[in-house]
Amino acid sequence: MKLFRSGGPIYQYVPGSSPRRPDLEKMVNEFLAENPDRAIFHIKQSTTAIGDNEDFQSETTISIWYQD
Repeated sequence: MKLFRSGGPIYQYVPGSSPRRPDLEKMVNEFLAENPDRAIFHIKQSTTAIGDNEDFQSETTISIWYQD
């Protein structure tokens, strides 16, 4: 299993916008490109957010179950 995490303060949060981080997507894509024949069994994503308008933070975790 491989875990990917990204998060931290979100400044200038706009309601309805996505807190997804571009670096998280890049990390997952690089991992998948390393071995395109890797057997992926399961992928899960979890996102949590805390704070208020002045101190809003978010963390996203993606877990990938695979077999080389």
